Amino acid sequence: MNIGEVTAVTFALQAFVTLFVIMDPPGATPIFLGLVSDKSTATRRKLAWQAAAVSFVVITTFALFGRLVLSYLNISLESLQAAGGLLLLIVSLELLMGGRPGSENRKSNNIARSPGHTTPCGARCNRCNDDLCTKNR
Repeated sequence: MNIGEVTAVTFALQAFVTLFVIMDPPGATPIFLGLVSDKSTATRRKLAWQAAAVSFVVITTFALFGRLVLSYLNISLESLQAAGGLLLLIVSLELLMGGRPGSENRKSNNIARSPGHTTPCGARCNRCNDDLCTKNR
């Protein structure tokens, strides 16, 4: 085994691990299944292949031409990293705090988190705005 083969294998392994972390199949699977739970098996399979193909095209395009786009727009890699860090901070703070300020009364379409809770009688309510426990069933 020569040095060129080890370098190619190492690069391939690093690229695979990086893409695996970016794509996050274990984390994306429950979200995908929640979004397509009412679809037929054939439609689910078609949507899964379509999502994988779009993800592959986007990642490949930016891997090949990302630096060219950044240089055309005069954006340094350091400023892009800083902006990404700030965006990640904002999103994580929103998740920790339960949403944006002033958005308590808005309904959320996010299937990954539950805006309300289960009342002692088993009925769902959103911050007790819906008085489901006192309604007759």
